[in-house]
Amino acid sequence: MQNSNYAMLFTIWDDLFGTADRTSPVPTETGIDGDPVPEGWFGQLVYPFAENLREMRRRGRGVTAVTPATPAE
Repeated sequence: MQNSNYAMLFTIWDDLFGTADRTSPVPTETGIDGDPVPEGWFGQLVYPFAENLREMRRRGRGVTAVTPATPAE
């Protein structure tokens, strides 16, 4: 059901504003098909950065070293 269960931690807000839905079944699957996100917390933490690097390499923008600027004399 849409337009319900907005609060994840303090569900009292859904009760107060009448948006609580306790009758719908709990979803068995979540996420996007074809986009396997790691199960562990560390893998999920690193995943966006690794995916961004992969995308940069696919587009030919590889990661380059940054040279420090020399101070003006």
